[in-house]
Amino acid sequence: MRVPRDIEAQPVCDHFDGEYNYAQDEDDNALLIKKSKDEENKDKITEVIELDSPLFKKVSRKSAIQLKLPMSEHMFKYVKSHCNDQALLSDKIVKTYQRVAQIEGGFETDIGDPEYTRIAVTPGKVEVKVAGSDSYFTRPSSMLPMTMPHERFGDIEDLLPFLTFDLTLSWLFIGWLTYTLASPKVPGTSFVHLVVIADQGSGKSFLCRELIRGLIDPSKIGLQQYPTSSKELTLTTRLSQVSVFDNMTYLKIPQANELCILSTSGSVSARTLYTNSEITTHKLHAPVVLNGLSNFIPTSDLAQRCLVLEIPSLNPNDRRSEKELMTELNKAKPAIMKGMFDFSSEILEVLPTVTPKYKERMIDFSYWITALEKVNGFNDGLIQDAYHNILVESQLDSVMGDPLASAVYQLVTTNKSDSWRGTARELLQELESNSYLYGVNTRSRNWPQNAISLSKRLRIAKAGLQIQGIEVVFTRGKKRIIEITNLGVY
Repeated sequence: MRVPRDIEAQPVCDHFDGEYNYAQDEDDNALLIKKSKDEENKDKITEVIELDSPLFKKVSRKSAIQLKLPMSEHMFKYVKSHCNDQALLSDKIVKTYQRVAQIEGGFETDIGDPEYTRIAVTPGKVEVKVAGSDSYFTRPSSMLPMTMPHERFGDIEDLLPFLTFDLTLSWLFIGWLTYTLASPKVPGTSFVHLVVIADQGSGKSFLCRELIRGLIDPSKIGLQQYPTSSKELTLTTRLSQVSVFDNMTYLKIPQANELCILSTSGSVSARTLYTNSEITTHKLHAPVVLNGLSNFIPTSDLAQRCLVLEIPSLNPNDRRSEKELMTELNKAKPAIMKGMFDFSSEILEVLPTVTPKYKERMIDFSYWITALEKVNGFNDGLIQDAYHNILVESQLDSVMGDPLASAVYQLVTTNKSDSWRGTARELLQELESNSYLYGVNTRSRNWPQNAISLSKRLRIAKAGLQIQGIEVVFTRGKKRIIEITNLGVY
């Protein structure tokens, strides 16, 4: 008589019950948690496995092999059901992290190696942990190990020879890189998206693949095409600390809005598959890198959340083969990694003592680069000025890329008057009747077709125009009046 599957699978279930504790994450996903067997570190966490991950299937089959049992698909489903029930009954909810965790005063990084090495960084201190930690790290199957920092030698300046920006922008890039390395995906974290603009053959793919992804978040995923849906964007960014999207040419407004949400945390919702009444929520919170040949940021709101860096064109005689660069980079990586962790620790140490010259939209990043200036002994405002000027220029690009915002900008900067006042209908008539002055294409799909549409669109463009010194004020009375003023002349 055949042995029932639940009895066949019970030894595997017993093995998991003995080796792991059970819990759930904040999204109700079941977890298996292994703690250190070392008596001195018995409460330290060495491994966290998500029940729906390929890793759980791997350890299940490995357990069956050790017990000299077959592991059919039916047995695996029973084992998974058992573990899911145990997690549900545990009533324990934990916060999980991938790659970067929040700890008191700083952050902790999962190197991703088989030994489960972690690097804890706090003000003035960098500690290598090999016996587990208090953070619950999960590992997607796409994760690759980071380079272990050199034990004694390393300096963040070891990264400079691989950068082709001028010195000021190179340090601004290093500021973004270390800020992203030090920022866990937790409420309150605001990520700055990096936009890399460069001509073909300028080394933007090497920068994105090796100096960003390869240093702070190695992955099998590599560089990607931009996702075609919110669900794909959620999945992609969830599986990485930083995602890199290659060869961008343009972004639609809904995509720009999603990237804004991704920067400061939020969610998008959709109907749950095969149901009419259930809603599935997808969390969005992660930094991304976007590279392309020209600036493709369509809205001022997104421009405020981005750092746009342009790689200068290389003289053909100065170009080096990627193989040669990789050889040098691989030799330098341990020292660079030590330099990045040490530098982040120094920044954390002085961070509470600094006050930014400009409190930009991404205020935490403003504080970070201000602390970077202090650690390096730079003149106050050197890196901050560069960041501020990039933001102003990037937002001007987004304003001029919007037909309505561009026309309004030119109305009070190139016209005989420095201000304008009237209704939305009158403004639309003014812009369309003098379209040749403002470069307006009234047949464009992006041009407002009526006064109501103009009013709505102008409210969206208002913030970007304000940064360029153009004030837009909506007033109510018998008529709804719009007042547009060029503040730069007053």
